[in-house]
Amino acid sequence: MLAFLYLILLPNLEPQTIHGQIIDQKGNPLHGVRISMNHSRTISDTKGHFTINNVSEIGNIRFSAIGYSTYTQTIHAHLKDMKVIMKEQIPEIRQQP
Repeated sequence: MLAFLYLILLPNLEPQTIHGQIIDQKGNPLHGVRISMNHSRTISDTKGHFTINNVSEIGNIRFSAIGYSTYTQTIHAHLKDMKVIMKEQIPEIRQQP
């Protein structure tokens, strides 16, 4: 029984590649967004596209860019394509006493 489960789960442990696109709330592609997951890191291209290689487990993928709120999502290795909408970060206004 244990060997049977091992054979079923083994193919799911192979490293996968995740592709995606990052856009803003208006639908415009965002380039230069930093994307990281475990030990993999990349940056989105001019059309907002990105690729993360060697995803072999459940983990958190993190998207960060200047002027936008950092976005983190838990993903599974079987995920192939993502579409991420990043929200503009509203600056905190402080009044002087």
